[in-house]
Amino acid sequence: MITAPESERPTSRFLLNVLLISLAATGLVGLFDSGQYYVFKEIGGKPIPWQKLVVNYLPFWWTAALLMPAVAWFARRLAFPAGRRIKITMIHIATALVYAHVHIGATQLAYYGIQGKIPLWTEFVASVAKRLTQVVELELMLYTIAVAAVLLVEANRSYREKERASAQLAVEKANLQASLADARLDALRMQLQPHFLFNALHAISTLIMRGDNEGAHRMLLALSDFLRMTLDSGNSQVVPLDVELDFLEAYLQIQRERFGDRLQVSLEIDDAARKAVLPALVLQPLVENSVRHGAGKVDGVGTITINASARDERLMITVADNGPGLPAEIPVEGVGLGNIRARLQQLYPDDHAFDLADGPQCGTVAPRSLPLRCQTETTASNPGTES
Repeated sequence: MITAPESERPTSRFLLNVLLISLAATGLVGLFDSGQYYVFKEIGGKPIPWQKLVVNYLPFWWTAALLMPAVAWFARRLAFPAGRRIKITMIHIATALVYAHVHIGATQLAYYGIQGKIPLWTEFVASVAKRLTQVVELELMLYTIAVAAVLLVEANRSYREKERASAQLAVEKANLQASLADARLDALRMQLQPHFLFNALHAISTLIMRGDNEGAHRMLLALSDFLRMTLDSGNSQVVPLDVELDFLEAYLQIQRERFGDRLQVSLEIDDAARKAVLPALVLQPLVENSVRHGAGKVDGVGTITINASARDERLMITVADNGPGLPAEIPVEGVGLGNIRARLQQLYPDDHAFDLADGPQCGTVAPRSLPLRCQTETTASNPGTES
């Protein structure tokens, strides 16, 4: 026999509720039954005192009510797993017959008690057998209705519990995924900052070794400005394009100290794109890649063009240089570009485009397409929040 878990078994409060509901329901049915018989006798010209009818009918129904908590307890103990339903059904049929005998026996004892009579054992058994043959169908129906009601209530309770558990699991899963995404983004951002810092310190050490102390000093000042701006941005994962351009300008000050007039940077930024938000510190790695592998390798003046526009609900950003272009062999993607790809995938899964390609004439082009999301009035004071 399959039993319910301990946490699902009926409590005393449940049994009390079953008893109260059963007493109320059977009391109403008993009154209706006796009232119907009273009217029938009145119409037939053989009236019966209603008090006698009540005494004769209510004991039958109220003894049934007193047995309902036991039936409910037993019904909740049994389950109907697939493959064992026939066995459980047979158990219920046997239990229904036991219930019928117990109920009729209790009813007959109640009648004898009302009459103040103590019957002989043989007389009592005979009265139970006679009464049982008259109402056995009703007894089985009462038991079936009680079991069906309990199973219906249990099924509804189980369904609601599963729904609550499913909803709670969905919330916990969403929170876990959000926390995991934030953790990954934070890890990627923390990876990017040391990467840039090490490159900048290497350039400063190169200037010192060349004896350009003033240039190294200016580069240190520019580096401190850049790091201060990074710290001031807090943990924001996205910032308006205007803020990102300020980051980029602090980085370009460092590169201008290094390359002087041999590096020219052109900005072509649409007004509609300036308030759009994008991942923090993603322009700088693109420009750094163009400086190191593109414009920085040109014998003459290296140029970098940064274009940003908003069209068709997309933010389009392109970084192009006049360098030698992509190498013939498959390049190994470094920390900067790999970091950009990972962060874009975390923030805009399957809703972004980013790649490197040879320029139409020379150099490389890094086009990027993002969903157009603009800074709102409520987030103006917090540039790291996207709408």
